[in-house]
Amino acid sequence: SMERWEEVRRDAEAIGRMSLPKDATVDRHSESTVADEWKRIFDLLMIAYRLPSRSRRLIGRQSQGGVLTDPLSAGIDVLTGSEDPYGYEKRERREQTEKLPIRFSNDFLLDTTASMTAQNSEGVTLLELERQFVLSSVYAGYRLNERIKQRIAELANVPTITHHILTIHGGSKWQEVLKTAPAELKELAAIDESMRRPTRGAGGMAEALEHYVKTLEEDASTVAALANGDMLKTLTIMTDDNLWCAICGQESCNYMLHGPTIKRVNKALSRARELGVVVNAIGFTEQSRPVAVLFAVEGDPEAAVVVETLGEALASHHRQTIRAMRPVIAAAQKKSGMTSTKLL
Repeated sequence: SMERWEEVRRDAEAIGRMSLPKDATVDRHSESTVADEWKRIFDLLMIAYRLPSRSRRLIGRQSQGGVLTDPLSAGIDVLTGSEDPYGYEKRERREQTEKLPIRFSNDFLLDTTASMTAQNSEGVTLLELERQFVLSSVYAGYRLNERIKQRIAELANVPTITHHILTIHGGSKWQEVLKTAPAELKELAAIDESMRRPTRGAGGMAEALEHYVKTLEEDASTVAALANGDMLKTLTIMTDDNLWCAICGQESCNYMLHGPTIKRVNKALSRARELGVVVNAIGFTEQSRPVAVLFAVEGDPEAAVVVETLGEALASHHRQTIRAMRPVIAAAQKKSGMTSTKLL
């Protein structure tokens, strides 16, 4: 219903007003807000993908350079004693169109098991923090797509933001909420609704990741697009990493008890990275500390982080987003002469 959509929109726009530290912004010069940074990314997309300017034919004096194309005018000038005859054609250099990715897939694997009802130091449940986080990011993708549609006539290529979203539920279950498509209003409401119903028992983390990889492997066009730079794909995993314990029959915060599951998770993640997916994991509060160990990537401190608040999670995600979009941001900066901007 429109009432439900309005509620989701208000929530997402409230999150958009939250602050980001300067190291999580595009230019890294000053603090900003979530909404302002997504607007900045949109502006850079418009510059990076704009149609090349048409070259102009300019006729001028010999001293200005160019090729003689009007010998009559030049001859008249010479006969009248001019030392700098007119009639030399020079064309403005045409803007170069760089090869850039045109598909951006911002994917999520979300934990909706009962252990996510634990609270942070501010009394907010991990599930609510997760809901607000994904709602903000998917709404930003929706808004970017809508803005891009309004400016298609200006663009050489039309970038599209899509999402592949899976949730894990108690009883080793999982659900595919959105399969590699742009988010529309109904999907935003469905995503929001799916985050409000926690279930007891450990979720099907390994099963969901294996499905994610299988879906990717079976999509030849996406695999090719990732390989040749036509697509950027990120996967953000949000979980407290409590797994089902076969010994006690309950969720366990000791991830070391779950060797077979961990092996499957790591195998799936390795394959996703081989295919070109940028994977990062976010855990809320110290009870999610296993996230930092299980999903760690050597040399990349942002690959697996444990945070306390929504603001810290959003900042981490923006750092990863900017890193993933570096080729596009660099192309836009080059076109607009923003050479002083410092990229992550």
